[in-house]
Amino acid sequence: MEMVPIDNFDEFVTHIECMRGKRDEEVEAWQQEITTGDYFVRIYDELVIYGCVEELEFEEDRQVFAMPRMKNVRQAKCYSELCVQGELGNTHVSTMALKITKAQFNAAQSVRWPSDLKVVHALLNIVPGGEA
Repeated sequence: MEMVPIDNFDEFVTHIECMRGKRDEEVEAWQQEITTGDYFVRIYDELVIYGCVEELEFEEDRQVFAMPRMKNVRQAKCYSELCVQGELGNTHVSTMALKITKAQFNAAQSVRWPSDLKVVHALLNIVPGGEA
């Protein structure tokens, strides 16, 4: 992750919008189709993060997520071996490495959200360098 010095709020907003635009350009068709109830895996450095896209509970959230700039952002509850209880937040779909099934998600949960790639490959039935 790159650290960027920011001196004021306007600069912060400009930076966020620029980063969102770059991320939007990286979105693949399958990622854009991720919707409420779908499960996914993200990889952050050596940490594997498992997520579930959540339904937006409040009208205010639905209004925000209806904005064009939010088209590739999903509200998701994400879990990892560092956060086994999960945390609700916003996830840009371009960071989702793989869509998984509920059964695969539950299998990862049963062993406390592993990050060891050999375990992840076995759980998700993935052949490294091949298809799931």
